[in-house]
Amino acid sequence: MQNIKTTLKIFTISLGLFFALSSQVSAEVIKSFDAQIVVNTDASVSVTETIVYDSEGLSKHGIFRDITPRSSEGKLMSIADISVTDLSGNPHMWERQKNNKDIRLKIGDPDITFEGEKTYIIAYTATNAGAHLEEVDEIYWNVTGSAWPMVIQEASATVVLPEGAGTIRQACYQGPKGSTEGCAAATVFSSSRPLEVGEGLTIAVGFPRGFVHEPVLTPADKVRAFFTKFWPITLPLIVFVYMLQKWYRKGRDAKGSGVVIAQYEVIDNLTPLETAMIINQTIKVRDLVAEVLYLATKGYISITRTEGKSFLT
Repeated sequence: MQNIKTTLKIFTISLGLFFALSSQVSAEVIKSFDAQIVVNTDASVSVTETIVYDSEGLSKHGIFRDITPRSSEGKLMSIADISVTDLSGNPHMWERQKNNKDIRLKIGDPDITFEGEKTYIIAYTATNAGAHLEEVDEIYWNVTGSAWPMVIQEASATVVLPEGAGTIRQACYQGPKGSTEGCAAATVFSSSRPLEVGEGLTIAVGFPRGFVHEPVLTPADKVRAFFTKFWPITLPLIVFVYMLQKWYRKGRDAKGSGVVIAQYEVIDNLTPLETAMIINQTIKVRDLVAEVLYLATKGYISITRTEGKSFLT
């Protein structure tokens, strides 16, 4: 019995080592992630990311790149002018998707797989990226993002400021979201170690105020920005106003003519007495009065108005 337990333990350990070694041999990685960040005078940034990906023997269609469309000040950024190419400028197939609050770029041909190394050059523009602090303007940028399910062996970034703007201060951070672990902050920002799953590279560059200005918003842009920020309130209000107008135009009851007078036609020219007998199975005084009036209208009898105060006089 003891020998069986020992054999099972050795087998379990060996199996675990086998899978561990297999995962290490075939683990996909980002061999390098380099970003060129050009700061524009309208507070936007033009970003070019060069990502060298290695599937490490696995058959893959491509990669996912998640971009958080929020600036360091919490402003909603518009991600536009997106392109994905290889080193020769040939376009890669890609599709824009939504992943929770992030923008996801699904890159790769769904009908074609590959094994080994492939380079992706992703370019895009992000609005509202600049931050206006008390002393300086600043670009605070999450270079790689923190959602990669694989190791990034090397990460680096270069920031190009507007002409004439010099760097006042700069910082570099690596690790999971919110980490204060420092990294190389020089002309080129770079990680000092491989970034594990869930880790990323973030840089900050402060420069003199006056080189970056907020873009002048058109009335349509202001309305769009207001609606984006306050849509939980504005959407029900807009729906209410729309339905109120629709009800006012088409949903209200038509105006009446005052006193409603019943008008009808008797079926088959029946007399009032005949109609009363059919409906009520009896004759009442009002039916006799109606019959007298009916006979008078037909000319069978005449009704004369008298001036007497009593029926008997």
